Amino acid sequence: MSTMKKLFSAASGILLAASLAVATPVSVFANEPQITPASYVDSSYSFNFNGWFQRANTAWRSKDTTKSTYLHVVSTSSTSMKLYVDGAYDSGGSGYANLTNGGYVWSPGPGKYEIHNTVRESGRTWARLGASSDRGASSLNGWWSPDCRGSYTDLNGLV
Repeated sequence: MSTMKKLFSAASGILLAASLAVATPVSVFANEPQITPASYVDSSYSFNFNGWFQRANTAWRSKDTTKSTYLHVVSTSSTSMKLYVDGAYDSGGSGYANLTNGGYVWSPGPGKYEIHNTVRESGRTWARLGASSDRGASSLNGWWSPDCRGSYTDLNGLV
């Protein structure tokens, strides 16, 4: 075999191997866990009031989308508590305001719900869940997240 044919044959083999390596799909991240944005991760809340017109709030959490806030009620002593979603510009609560559509919702019985608000639409990026005992002693416990995944009963429509 001539030198030219040997070089051509070697070059063809290298090109074929390179094209197969490029054309073969490889899943580099197949074993990597899926990362859930922090605003979708549920945090516990517990509002326990022993009298009239008391207020309490959760800690500020980052809110990443314009989706409603998720509320999972595990237990409640009554459905007489007002709930609201505040928004702020930072984790310290600067410029906070109640941004719940309709101003507030009434606490429901056990179940999964969403509370519509305009936190992100107002330019704020932090949210907290708040409660007020406008009708006397009551308690409400469960889980919440600033952003809702899925579709649940709309508490704003029940005011």
